[in-house]
Amino acid sequence: MGYKTKVAVSVLDFVLIMMTAMWIFAGIARGLDFIELGYNYLYLTLSIVTLILNLKLINGKNN
Repeated sequence: MGYKTKVAVSVLDFVLIMMTAMWIFAGIARGLDFIELGYNYLYLTLSIVTLILNLKLINGKNN
């Protein structure tokens, strides 16, 4: 996979992470309870892990 694929995956994952972070901030402003806040933080963490794994897969050798 080429450079364009890396850029596309990186940009899409970054947008996902930013959208989730903004959703958390909006939820805090309106008053989230602990379960909703925990779910959002878990989702954000999984999004970051997914970004890292996607980039490792793209950078790996393709046989």
